[in-house]
Amino acid sequence: MKVKDRNRISVIMKPERDESVITDIYKTDEFVWDEDKKESVRRSEKLIDYTFYFLADLRKILNNNLTSVRFSARVGQRRSHYSFFSDLDSQDPRSIVAALYAKSEDIKSEMFESDADGLIYRKNIDLFKQFDAFKLRNFKKFSDRELFGTIEKSVIVNVSKGKKLGRDQQVAQKSLTNIDKNLLNSMSFIRNYEKSLSLGIDPGSMLFPTDDETPADPRKSGTFSKQSLHTGNYTKDSCFFSLRNHMIGFLNSTDESTDKKSTNQFSDGSSVAIIEKQINRIRLIPVKVTFKKSDLIGVNRFSIIVDAINDKGIIFQTLSMNINHTRNIDDYYAPISGIEAKLAVPFDSHRRSARLSLRKSDPAIAGCDIYIRRISEAHSFSQSPFLKVKRVMFRDRGKTYDDSFHYPVHEMFTIPYVESKLSIMRVVPVSKSGKVFGNFTSSVKKNGPFIPFRAAISTSCTSDGIVLHLGSISANIAGACFERRNVTRKEKNFKKVIGAQILDKNDNSFKFPSLGAGSLSSKGILGEMFRVIDTNCEEDHLYEYRARLYLKEGVTKTSEVSRFQKYIRPMGVISTIVSDPVVTPPNTKPLKTEIDAGNSPVVISFNIGFQILPTSSDKILQALTAVGLQGLYSSDVESIRSQLQNLIFFNIERFNLATGETAYLGVFPQGVRIVDDGIVTEARGPIMGQNYRYKVTPCLASPQIAVQSAKSSGTARVNPRQIVSNSSYLRNPSTYIQLQQAYGQNPQPSESSLLVAYGKIKSIKNFSKPSLVHGMIPTSNRMFSLASFSTGDSVEVSCSTGYPSVLIKNVNMSLGVRAGPIIRWRSAGGRSARKLVDFFVVLVKKQDEKYIAGVCHRLESDNFSFVDFSNKDYVGSAEYSVKPVFLDGKIGKEVLIGTLLMPDRSVIFKRGN
Repeated sequence: MKVKDRNRISVIMKPERDESVITDIYKTDEFVWDEDKKESVRRSEKLIDYTFYFLADLRKILNNNLTSVRFSARVGQRRSHYSFFSDLDSQDPRSIVAALYAKSEDIKSEMFESDADGLIYRKNIDLFKQFDAFKLRNFKKFSDRELFGTIEKSVIVNVSKGKKLGRDQQVAQKSLTNIDKNLLNSMSFIRNYEKSLSLGIDPGSMLFPTDDETPADPRKSGTFSKQSLHTGNYTKDSCFFSLRNHMIGFLNSTDESTDKKSTNQFSDGSSVAIIEKQINRIRLIPVKVTFKKSDLIGVNRFSIIVDAINDKGIIFQTLSMNINHTRNIDDYYAPISGIEAKLAVPFDSHRRSARLSLRKSDPAIAGCDIYIRRISEAHSFSQSPFLKVKRVMFRDRGKTYDDSFHYPVHEMFTIPYVESKLSIMRVVPVSKSGKVFGNFTSSVKKNGPFIPFRAAISTSCTSDGIVLHLGSISANIAGACFERRNVTRKEKNFKKVIGAQILDKNDNSFKFPSLGAGSLSSKGILGEMFRVIDTNCEEDHLYEYRARLYLKEGVTKTSEVSRFQKYIRPMGVISTIVSDPVVTPPNTKPLKTEIDAGNSPVVISFNIGFQILPTSSDKILQALTAVGLQGLYSSDVESIRSQLQNLIFFNIERFNLATGETAYLGVFPQGVRIVDDGIVTEARGPIMGQNYRYKVTPCLASPQIAVQSAKSSGTARVNPRQIVSNSSYLRNPSTYIQLQQAYGQNPQPSESSLLVAYGKIKSIKNFSKPSLVHGMIPTSNRMFSLASFSTGDSVEVSCSTGYPSVLIKNVNMSLGVRAGPIIRWRSAGGRSARKLVDFFVVLVKKQDEKYIAGVCHRLESDNFSFVDFSNKDYVGSAEYSVKPVFLDGKIGKEVLIGTLLMPDRSVIFKRGN
């Protein structure tokens, strides 16, 4: 076939929308002849229905007498070259004439063979099959409007260009306001997150997508009805609108009204859609093709070639398009709806099982992954991540559902389940291609009222008594009082702390100053500490403190974690200096971390220095120096101080500000860098995303007591006789380094042995109840303890392991015709960055306003895929971003994914006048 010289006239063009889409994938049976059996055999074949699109300028096609368009699909297309004279052996006139006649036929044969190579489909298309024959014969007499008619179509325009031309056009999609300002409360996002849990609602389920604008399709004009988001329950509605407000920042909007209707209301540079009446001369031509799946096995891409041919058989123009078959398969199998799920616990809950009901309506969904989160009222929400229970595939009588079966499909089964106060189940779909999408539906099972009552108690000693701190409080705590019992006197009952002095100046009662907006920062430590001082304390007595919490619901609760404190009046002898704190990842993972939920362990290290405070002897020396007798006692004082340095030890504890638990690290000599990693120390290792307070208390002990304490394995985990043989070695600072190194070589004792040891000795340290099974208190049955000689001159220093930052990488977006925009990304930034995330909020900025496109569940994998159902038919520019929300309600940094230009993808248009 001849090809006309290129004249740069385009009669067929690529469309603005996707040039290909898979409409269906199904199985069919066909009968083939079996030569061996000499009979017809039924064979199942999977077929793929494709629809391809291209644009055709019908006026140019008529003017150039292009009678037909040839459509071809090829696999492995390549360009071929054929020569007439360059490969001739002889250049004489006879050979040239022979080449003109004979070789032309050979080249035609080669071209026909090459054309059939890789060809999987071909057909001729009649573009004027449905046109009036009379108009076609007299097309030159008719105008374009008379010949082709008009249509109304949504087109994307630039606002700044329209403003320069003085145009103010009505937009095709009117923005809608979806937040009721009258129902916004003053609480922060974290407080509303906690409030939704108290109401028995999954916070992620409140951030669903809504109708953000009217439809762009002119055919639907006047048919839109705005969805009501009010439930009629003021508490639920207030929490719902406040959560959404904090996420999109509605109150920070500079525009008072977001219901924009014309282009002049948008900022310069915005791209919006308007309805434009056009002559229907350039048509969108659909071509429906059915392929056998066997023809496309192992094919990632194939080519579409459209040839415009005139009545003489000459190719006027060729249009080639590359089709991404793999992406089309993924887009087809992307879900277009979620899975309805319901979790129910039967009356015979002692069987430790739950009944789960699933319902799907989308044939592209093959199964689902089930995640369950169990939340406690008394513990931090960050300690309760979602855990994957199982994967369920939809089946019927042992066979997997196929597209030929009726929908919806129901599945009911039981799963292992231990009933808790509040359980949240989330279900994410698994497509037939095996890919997991983060779009989820949730079901909440609440066992009675869920009333959080978190509170962390910490203590410290002063010369006036024991200072009690109450922090990390729940939003519903209206007041509190402290109770104590004297452990030294073996008191069993707790009594209210009498005579306590409140240290907060503006607070004259056991109530918190403010629990409203801004009381809890979403990026800092929870709560402002409430402090009192217990002045009725006896020296060297051990006390256990707890808090009685008065909740706004009218309920009284007792703090879950108590606090032990031995009152030692500070001597004012030693000033401790903690310097150079460093948080690093561990080289060796500890056996156990503070919260066993797959969190990332960290190593916290710091140095300890000290200074001996001025005493009466220093004042005497100053007086002697003033009269010139400074050498009388100075040498003796310096000798005493140098010997005193070898007798100083440091007792170290770690307090978690969120959970209220205290970990006992041990007693360390001076001159050694403290390494808190859960391996060298006795406590469980610290983890990322926590705020700790280290309490360092210097202790003084005689050399003989230090030797006996070392011999009884109070400080070393191996035989101390190998390091310390007599008291003279205690004057060498390196001795304590050797003791500490030997102390970390032996394995930790078992939890059962720790509990037995604790029962045999008298507790002398501060600890919490959970620490009894964690090994956080000194438990060795020893005669002496270096910590028994505490000076009381403790110092506290805070250390934050930093909330995990979630990094978004490998972003990718595609526009699925069947499902809508598909956003893909990969999270990075440490293991706990994934484990501590509750969900990702996908935000989309359209027409100068930010909206919620939906929420994506935190999957087991680092790769996330999210389908934006709500913006499937949106026309215009859409800027997508992702914002993580952590398990305790904190909001991470918003990360921009990219901008997606979404043209009008309608194939049927409204006719104009």
